Amino acid sequence: LVATAATVIVTIALVVSINLVHRWFEERRIGQVMDEIMEELSEETFSGISKEVSEESMKDSGFFAADGGKKMWKRGKGRHGRHSATVQYAGRYFAVRVCADGQIASDLENLEILSETDLAEMVEAVQESSCSEGYAWDFRYQAVSGYGETSVENGDTLICFLDCSTDLQERKMLWGVSFAVGLLGILCSFLFIFFMAERNVAPVRESMEKQKRFITDAGHELKTPLSVIGTNMDLLRMDLGENEWVDSTQRQVKKLRKLVTNLIALSKMDEAGMQLERRPFDISGAAQECISPYMEMALMQGKELEEQVAEGLFVKGDEAAVRQLLTILCDNAVKYAAGGRIEVRLYQDGKKAVFETANPWDHSTPSGELDRLFDRFYRGDASRSREKQEGYGLGLSIAGAIAEKSQARLSVREDGRGWIVFQARFQLERVDAAR
Repeated sequence: LVATAATVIVTIALVVSINLVHRWFEERRIGQVMDEIMEELSEETFSGISKEVSEESMKDSGFFAADGGKKMWKRGKGRHGRHSATVQYAGRYFAVRVCADGQIASDLENLEILSETDLAEMVEAVQESSCSEGYAWDFRYQAVSGYGETSVENGDTLICFLDCSTDLQERKMLWGVSFAVGLLGILCSFLFIFFMAERNVAPVRESMEKQKRFITDAGHELKTPLSVIGTNMDLLRMDLGENEWVDSTQRQVKKLRKLVTNLIALSKMDEAGMQLERRPFDISGAAQECISPYMEMALMQGKELEEQVAEGLFVKGDEAAVRQLLTILCDNAVKYAAGGRIEVRLYQDGKKAVFETANPWDHSTPSGELDRLFDRFYRGDASRSREKQEGYGLGLSIAGAIAEKSQARLSVREDGRGWIVFQARFQLERVDAAR
């Protein structure tokens, strides 16, 4: 999907760019043609227009026909000869002269597809637009006021019209063809990416599945020897009494048991088909029970834990798993708080129930990398000293996996006080529905 989205964006950008560039060059070319035609139209060649516009058709549009001579408009006699725009575009343009008194005259023999009434309407549209150049119907026009010495005195205006219907039709066709080709290219790219991605990702997926199975199998295999070692240490304590070596071994066995249990739990959470049971339960009561054991623990460490739990909040999820998530956050706050006060809150925010812990911290992790705390085995302390920190860095990873399976959102940030804040947001369940 990401690859296809990138292909769509690039394709649309290319199609739009091609059409815009084509339009820019076309407008530039048409503008140059219009400039050349206007330059070659002199006062002498235009003063005797061959065909008058009838007074009746001019009245329809508010204009009156001018009394013009019968001289033929000589085309293609400019300084560029047969390469001039008037020769190359003969039959596609015509000129109109609008006198100061509102009368107009033109040579429609140069473009026979227009009627006199159409001409009057086009001239009226040009005058209403008050722009010296632009489009009227499918014609590009360019107007020059005060044309020639005599015209300056009279305030006449010369308007040249160039039939651009073919160019505009080609422009529309280019848009249609380019978008059709672009859509076809996107479809082909999607099919190619879909089948190739499946083939390329298969080995990676297989490797990840093997890794998960290995962790689970190894964890179960380690449980037996750890149980044997623990039992043997208990027997040695009975025979030897208090012994520092036995005590040290028992502590390490306890830590290894916890590590193996966490690894197995995390591996099961990662399984694609693994789903947690979802039932409505009272998260307010669960939060109270999870926070309570850490009140005394915080006091023993010289810290103050302040709780604020809103009553009567219900959410839908696996109660045991959510309790484990809340416990991990409380344990993390008490264990790693850098002295002072610890705040634990449960409150309602719109349609969400928010469980939040906040505490001072040692900034061992850069503020921009706080999300890494949810990575497995990540330790903020670069030295990873076991004397300074207990645990293996799996607790928050398990909490993140539980939140994902529970359709909750777990995040971490630093607030304005410089404290670290962990926040879990759950979808609220109506009390009557929960009961």
